[in-house]
Amino acid sequence: MLAFGMTSFAYAQAAQDPAVREGRSRFFDPGDGQLDLSYFLENPRGFLPIPIVVTEPAVGYGGGAAGMFLRPRREAGQEGWARPDISAIGAFGTENGTWGAFAGDASLRRDGQMKTLAGIGTGRVNLDFYGAGLGLPTLDQGVRYSLQFSGAVAQAGWQLAPKSPWWLGLRYVYADVDPTLREDAALPGLADAVRVKISAPTAIVEFDTRDNVLTPTRGLYAETSYLASREAFGASDDFERFQQLLMGWYPLLPRVTLGARGYYTRSSTGTPFRLMDAT
Repeated sequence: MLAFGMTSFAYAQAAQDPAVREGRSRFFDPGDGQLDLSYFLENPRGFLPIPIVVTEPAVGYGGGAAGMFLRPRREAGQEGWARPDISAIGAFGTENGTWGAFAGDASLRRDGQMKTLAGIGTGRVNLDFYGAGLGLPTLDQGVRYSLQFSGAVAQAGWQLAPKSPWWLGLRYVYADVDPTLREDAALPGLADAVRVKISAPTAIVEFDTRDNVLTPTRGLYAETSYLASREAFGASDDFERFQQLLMGWYPLLPRVTLGARGYYTRSSTGTPFRLMDAT
């Protein structure tokens, strides 16, 4: 499990910073003096360092760091909160040699009527497999293997009309997961049998009425997507996946918000195991 703990530091000129002008700390609530980082969600701007803590027993303890860059924006004619443009970069490692690195950007363009997403990542995960059906003499005899992975995603979405909650988009996903055995191959051919390459264009329809994409208190977000991975594009197998995601928020009390989430996925033959119910 990856647990992300957030500490924040932002830079901005004092003349442009409402918190400085008001004499209010960015990190502590002015009422009770307790640690409170909600300012960065209400006024997203600047640089936020994010420590990464890894507590997954399968890969051992570890850690890393990420940097998030928030660029505030105010769309023409829009009042109230506006989604910031966000860029991020980070890396992590664990005590068994597992590591990963990533970078990405999510931005709005054309007066907020177009949104783009781009990201890349690479790394190596070291694991031990225990199970029957692979010719192992006992269940406690593990197979030590590694997953070398790399991937990229690119997405663009267009709002159907100004202030419309409906968006149409296209996404392209590429992933290459290459397993290798870390000891003498007691099971020759195992690594080749489970190598996965995904190269998949995806059509997306979104409905979004959230009042805040970072900390919503009311509204709905729905995404319908159809992914088609093809050998002709470099994938290891042909497969399709249809997915419907629905999330909603409703304020019950001034400081209490009810949230709910559900999704449905239908995958064709040939879909990699780890994508069967991935959201």
